[in-house]
Amino acid sequence: MRILSCVPKQIEDDFQAKLDWLGDLFVKAVKMKVDVIVTPQEFFGGDYIMPSHTAFKEKELLPYFEGMSKETGVALVTSLIEEEKGKRYERLWFIDKKLKGKQTKLFEPAYTVHRVGTYDLYPEVDFFNRFKTFNLKGAEFAGFFCWEVFSDFLMSGLALLEPDIVVSAIKFGANAYPKNVKNKDGLKEIQEIKYTSGRYIWLERLKMISEFEIKAPIVASTNSWNLRAKSMPMCGILYPYMKMNFMEITDELLKKDVLSVDDIDIEKVRGSREHKMAYKKRTGEFPPWETTVYTMLMKIHRMERKIFNVTNIKDLEQRFLAIYGSLKDRKAAKAGQKFMFK
Repeated sequence: MRILSCVPKQIEDDFQAKLDWLGDLFVKAVKMKVDVIVTPQEFFGGDYIMPSHTAFKEKELLPYFEGMSKETGVALVTSLIEEEKGKRYERLWFIDKKLKGKQTKLFEPAYTVHRVGTYDLYPEVDFFNRFKTFNLKGAEFAGFFCWEVFSDFLMSGLALLEPDIVVSAIKFGANAYPKNVKNKDGLKEIQEIKYTSGRYIWLERLKMISEFEIKAPIVASTNSWNLRAKSMPMCGILYPYMKMNFMEITDELLKKDVLSVDDIDIEKVRGSREHKMAYKKRTGEFPPWETTVYTMLMKIHRMERKIFNVTNIKDLEQRFLAIYGSLKDRKAAKAGQKFMFK
């Protein structure tokens, strides 16, 4: 499978220009024989970059996305601020000729939350909605947003579902953070973007997730927000099992669109989580010798899989919530979720 990820040169507050940019990207993807395009978090919407059009309704964008996917045969994972029934949500859309599903951000910073921040967003309240995969081009995709990379809970749940590809949609670089102020209405808003220094713990965490938790390739895509390279924007595929890594991005590269086109063998990903004979059956060859260092890790993974025996998200949900007592209906399930958040 060939995947195109990107750090776009930021187009500020111009809806049509962004649509045109994406249309051109689909054309480039066809020429490069790309299967799936991955764009950054909040490429469409947001009151910092698109104050004139901060949120979009499904009918404004989905027909265009589905049309481009059908016309080119290229799938798309993209992120936007979506307005639905008068509320706004930070979402990932998974599209392969038609919409395969959406995911809503669970962990929102204060400057985005309804009645606290100017973005006025509602986070996901049913966290089991985040334990899903979406089939694009025959591969199972999952995703997470920005700083959700630090959620052990999300990563453990996704690991049980064994996705083939995981998308890390990033807003403005792993080493960048917003300086917030309160406006005249008492709401938090972004005043400027500043930079951190020291260890690259975000990148360390991504490597840990890919190698030891989800055991799957992670595709990153970052909005540039016209920041410098020290913000550490990322694109490309990270997957230690196949010696893949993110490309290094410089200030010079950020003056234009940064595109990374990477190939990943889905059968090798699946075989790596099983054992060497299964790997050979899937690929026709034994795994590389260096993967033997993961032998004990994969044995534990197979044992966990047997214990949980997860075949669908409802099975996972019931097993997890059963820890907190017998759940007879959905109302009881939600009560169990509230208890776990206390």
